[in-house]
Amino acid sequence: MIAASTASFIGLEMALSMQELALGSEARMNYLDLFNRFLTALGSTDLQLSSVLDYGPFAGANAMLYGRSIVWQRIAAFRDYLDTHGHDEMHPVVAQILADSGGFSAVRAYKDIFSMAKHNRNVHRQLRGWLGDENENGGIDVLIVFSTARQPTVDEVLADPLALNKWLGTFTHFVNLLNLCAVFVPVQATWTSINGKQMPFGVTLIGMPGRGRDLLELGKRMMEMEMR
Repeated sequence: MIAASTASFIGLEMALSMQELALGSEARMNYLDLFNRFLTALGSTDLQLSSVLDYGPFAGANAMLYGRSIVWQRIAAFRDYLDTHGHDEMHPVVAQILADSGGFSAVRAYKDIFSMAKHNRNVHRQLRGWLGDENENGGIDVLIVFSTARQPTVDEVLADPLALNKWLGTFTHFVNLLNLCAVFVPVQATWTSINGKQMPFGVTLIGMPGRGRDLLELGKRMMEMEMR
């Protein structure tokens, strides 16, 4: 794990196993090499890197999106629409998500609510609300992660859209669940896919809610960094 400042910290989460990057072995190496090059470029700036970060609650919240009672919060939000129109006109993937998230007891729902609240507390105590603000626990201003765990082909998505969407959100699903703010940042580099195509690469900056302007300014600066 690494975690970085201008008068602030930026958390760089690098606790990423090769298995989590579900690419072919050659593509995995290209992808990871590109991220290491990004970190090298970032290290040459006046940003401060830090390794003080517990990624566990971020991952724990991320795992609660699909197949858990949390999805019923979304169902409750448009229950009137569903009662009127039913599921027949719904996209089959969305209908499957709702079907997989049904049948939970009230006890399970409350357990999930309590678990999410715990993840939320453990995440927010690690992040500072304003770039440079002090936090009684120290903390970081920004967490930087891979924007996605892989870049599947269209055919792969069509073959198993739900599983692939879970993979695509490996490092980002938790943002909404934990009421955080995030900005995707493309960097000046590409990587080579297993079929020889040049693929885009980027990172996601994550911070406390309301920090969108700060993240956009930081992202603009990163887009201008030279990758070697």
